[in-house]
Amino acid sequence: MHPSPQDCWPKMLPEIEQYKHFHQVFTGDLDAVLSQSDYVINALPSSPKTANLLSKDRFKCTSKCPVFINVGRGSIIDEESVIKSLDLGWIREAVLDVVETEPLPESSRLWSHPGVTITPHISGGPLLEDSHPYIEQAFMENLARVKEDKPLNMVVDYAKGY
Repeated sequence: MHPSPQDCWPKMLPEIEQYKHFHQVFTGDLDAVLSQSDYVINALPSSPKTANLLSKDRFKCTSKCPVFINVGRGSIIDEESVIKSLDLGWIREAVLDVVETEPLPESSRLWSHPGVTITPHISGGPLLEDSHPYIEQAFMENLARVKEDKPLNMVVDYAKGY
């Protein structure tokens, strides 16, 4: 059996160098995390403890109307809960690299919902491990740019398609 997400979160934040870029860590109250989040990024595995963890009314507690990004497993939230959360304004956008049913049926309402972006299940892959240093460096540079109110690097130009 897999540990719950709360069991995995660091609890001794100030004493651990690898967490120096976090200003706050939550260790057990998922609703508290969601209520303060601008972005909710799921990278959890599929397990009995994570199945439907974000389904039903879970996003009702949000106060910042976060963007939900799912790169973990589709079983974390069902399709109807994504649509309901968007329609009720609990989340402002859903970026889905994984979904509950794959491949996503053509009849799915996710395809046509204006608040949904679907990617072709490419968030990971065989080259991901080799790219960790590059991804980390790019992220940290953009994080610094956000803090300095500067334009971000590597911004997608949708007109160009990349």
